[in-house]
Amino acid sequence: MARIFMDGFETGDIYLWTTNDTSTANTTMAAGFSGTYCCFVSAGHIEKVLPSSKTELYIAFKYYTPNTYSYNSILTLKDSAGTIIASVSKPSSGFLTLRRGDAYGTLLATGTHVVGQKAFLIEVRYKPLNSGGVVQVKLDGVLEIDYSGDTTNGLEDVQRLKMGNEPNGTYFSGYFDDFIVDDANWIGNTKLGIIVPDGTGTTNNWTASAGNAWDCLNEKPPVDTDYVYSNTTNQIATYAMTTIASMNSVKSIQLQARAAYEGSPTPTKIQLGVRASGTDYFATDLSPPVSFGMLTKILELNPADSAAFEQADIDALEVGVKATA
Repeated sequence: MARIFMDGFETGDIYLWTTNDTSTANTTMAAGFSGTYCCFVSAGHIEKVLPSSKTELYIAFKYYTPNTYSYNSILTLKDSAGTIIASVSKPSSGFLTLRRGDAYGTLLATGTHVVGQKAFLIEVRYKPLNSGGVVQVKLDGVLEIDYSGDTTNGLEDVQRLKMGNEPNGTYFSGYFDDFIVDDANWIGNTKLGIIVPDGTGTTNNWTASAGNAWDCLNEKPPVDTDYVYSNTTNQIATYAMTTIASMNSVKSIQLQARAAYEGSPTPTKIQLGVRASGTDYFATDLSPPVSFGMLTKILELNPADSAAFEQADIDALEVGVKATA
């Protein structure tokens, strides 16, 4: 396994997160952030429940706060039962602290460098075990905290990641960008960009609610009042995409669609996919909710050649959707 969740907030929303409270996509970008949007959390939180629990995770994100608060809770880790099992905070001293439990739990380790008022890349390796567990924290690529021992205040798994406030009153105000979760390797300084439909692709069998089909799909943030639709199984629509000017390398791509089903449709699921080197490749079935919600699929390899994506692959890519039973 590898990449399991990514959000650079470039769709101009926070729909990929399971819950949020006073958190928004924001265009106030700190130096070191990428793209147009980041996430602003003000006296609130964003939380992601992963599809399944994990025994080890690698997490990376850009972090910036223009203010100093006592116990500014940054990352809270929860097990599959929802118990807070570990946390990384920045108290008023400015040094990162690792605790078992919440931001007032048992202190395990403290960093040695002040996290001041600029953007930092924070990476966390977390292995929750009552004995032999591991938590390592990197700050701008350099190991800042290295702790082994009892690393969980609950179960020996992790499934929920929360950025910002905890229920015990710890406060957070700040910005996040380029949030990535992997279950195999350190992530490094990775930037998340976006390409959106800007033209008709090879196949155009879905109907636009109005105007050009691709023009119903490229808003940032998404607009749910214009869309494309189908009530026929195996109908496909692919779209030409915008491009990104320069990429050193491509680790993965994440296909995203804000989708819903209405009434009693004949197809009940959709597949997200790409058209590469003249062939359509669609992934596993996804089930849209009854009201609009975000669906995703991560591809680490180009299905046309089973190799890593390259800039030329992305520039020529069509992205699309298929209606399935």
